[in-house]
Amino acid sequence: LSRALARVMAHELIQLIAPHLPHAPGGLMSTTLGRDFLLRPLAVALDGGLASAVRAAFRSWPGLAAGA
Repeated sequence: LSRALARVMAHELIQLIAPHLPHAPGGLMSTTLGRDFLLRPLAVALDGGLASAVRAAFRSWPGLAAGA
């Protein structure tokens, strides 16, 4: 249950941080996160392009500048 909840939370946080990013056909940013995906014991990662876009969106949030 904790793994599934963490994956749903990660998906929703990415949507909060970078709402302009579209859903993906599969993986963490899929439109639907099925039972098999949510409970799979393997690690889940974002592809490089999506990870970079999320980091850039996070850095651009107001009030997150160094020292803020």
